[in-house]
Amino acid sequence: ADSPRASEQEVAWYVARLPRDAGTILQPMSGSGRMLAPLLDAGFSVHGVDVSEPRLASCAARLASAGRDTQLFRQDVTALNLPFRYCAAFIAGGSFQLLTGKHAAIDVLLRIRAHLIDPGLLLLALSIPDQAEHPPGAAVIEVRHVVLADGTQLACRSERVVDVQKRRIRTQSRYERRARVSLISQHASHPERGSTGNCESGLRPTPDAALSDAVQGGRAYGSTSFPSFRRHPSFRRRRRSLPRPTRILRMSCRSCS
Repeated sequence: ADSPRASEQEVAWYVARLPRDAGTILQPMSGSGRMLAPLLDAGFSVHGVDVSEPRLASCAARLASAGRDTQLFRQDVTALNLPFRYCAAFIAGGSFQLLTGKHAAIDVLLRIRAHLIDPGLLLLALSIPDQAEHPPGAAVIEVRHVVLADGTQLACRSERVVDVQKRRIRTQSRYERRARVSLISQHASHPERGSTGNCESGLRPTPDAALSDAVQGGRAYGSTSFPSFRRHPSFRRRRRSLPRPTRILRMSCRSCS
């Protein structure tokens, strides 16, 4: 899900498996519409649900620019309650694995099932992250930069920690928007990703959607990934020993004063 638009292969996979003429399809955790928009272009009827208002606004803008329109709902997927029933549902891009709690994952599955008519088709995109199979020995830091046409600089700094025992990957991200040298906006998010499945309390990180999409799909000029040694036990910060300032004491004699 690193691209702002789904690949042709990914879209073709869902097109081949989702029912086209059986009714409307539900996409929980639809985000900015990277998969929803291509399916609408392919002739499917799809409703989107997400907890992030900026992402829903980005999705609506994307659909409007393409001349498309559909129902978008802002709800927490763990307490999903919509006035419609659907022939199928799908969660794309590994979004289901943003749910790190077992109970949250079960709640989402139950709420989706309550909105499906028989036979109740649900497609989930799941994967085992490479970091889970080969966990790094320290936190991994990734920095991405994008320069927009007006000169505005967008930056995303992410620090990722892999917990093999809990089967969880925790990522702390910081987004910045700068115009030349002045800071315009800043946002921090702390999503966690489980290796087997699910988003804490059904919530997704909600940075500015335009910033997130631009950092993911824009013109990157400084993307690096390297382990951070600051947290390693063997790291010791060396302090420079500076000479102490000389103190000058003034003494007076009572008999002379």
